[in-house]
Amino acid sequence: MDKIYRIFIFCILLSGLLAACDVIGEGDRVLEMDEIIPQKKVLLVDFTDQSCANCPNAAQLVEELEEDYKEAFIPVSMHAYFMKRPLVTDEGNVYEKHFGTDQTGHPTAVIDGVHISSSREQWRTLVINRFNVSPAVKIELNASVDADNQIQVSTKIKAERGLAEAKLLLWLIEDNIEEIQLMPDGTTKKDYIHQHVFRSSVNGTWGEQLTLAQDEEKEIFNHILLKEGWNQANIFIVGFIFDADTNEVYNSEIVRLN
Repeated sequence: MDKIYRIFIFCILLSGLLAACDVIGEGDRVLEMDEIIPQKKVLLVDFTDQSCANCPNAAQLVEELEEDYKEAFIPVSMHAYFMKRPLVTDEGNVYEKHFGTDQTGHPTAVIDGVHISSSREQWRTLVINRFNVSPAVKIELNASVDADNQIQVSTKIKAERGLAEAKLLLWLIEDNIEEIQLMPDGTTKKDYIHQHVFRSSVNGTWGEQLTLAQDEEKEIFNHILLKEGWNQANIFIVGFIFDADTNEVYNSEIVRLN
């Protein structure tokens, strides 16, 4: 009788443990930052538009990711739309076609060029997965404005391994832009604050070709005119090196305009 009782108690405990394991799946557990040691910085491009009611919720998630992962996470808000909107750029529409986010709809995130997801619930997990990838290159950026309103950008690169089909792409983004936005409740907010907004590429839509031997170091200089309407105090330069064939971002960096 005592043996039967012990078996009964064991079964109850086991069923409780199994039920507890079902509550939070391993893939759904949110890791704290002190549990993550990023091997590289991760670039998330949020394809969005001002007529998208779901996009403010995605923007809020991006802000949470930035707060959690600090300088290891680099977000860019890429406005694209078939109709002209104040924050839409021709280049944004080119990138939209390239990644097919005109078919998936907004908001859609392209994470390090390799993950394309219109499901916001996946974004954090995909970002964390990319933190675990060893970087093929290291990047250091510097950006300043000269007396002629030219933004001068210096990119220092060191290859951790040989790269034959790599490209360097530099983007100019701006924070704290007050513009109209359709909200989740269907209202239109005229003074919505947009963050991380793509304004222009610095060195061409698809950047410039790089061939790097292992341990090779290069410094590359580019410039772009500071345009009227851009707030110098809120401008950043994002630089990243990616595989021209697969779009995979090897590593990325961001610097505030001095």
